[in-house]
Amino acid sequence: MIFFSERINGMYRDVRAAIPERNKQVIVDLLKPQLDGGADIIDINVGPSKGDPVENFVWLASVVREVTDKRSRSTAPSRTSSSRPSPASGGSSSSTPPRRTPPAWGS
Repeated sequence: MIFFSERINGMYRDVRAAIPERNKQVIVDLLKPQLDGGADIIDINVGPSKGDPVENFVWLASVVREVTDKRSRSTAPSRTSSSRPSPASGGSSSSTPPRRTPPAWGS
């Protein structure tokens, strides 16, 4: 089971205020209980914060990265050739997974 945490979101007033102020402590204080609670994935959303959304996201991601240390260790399952189905088991013999076609909107 993989646990997602979504509290680092600019829709929350405390996060929205922390982003343009670059108040790292607010983000750290929100992250720690999420990580202690077993979050595997932290969903980062700058929301409707002030300033440049790209710069805001880069800052927010750097704070999350510092606290989680996700750059140097990954808990995501790795995809190796041994995890792909073999042709004998009815799986595809292609070395790349099949592409999924997005739904046609408005049709």
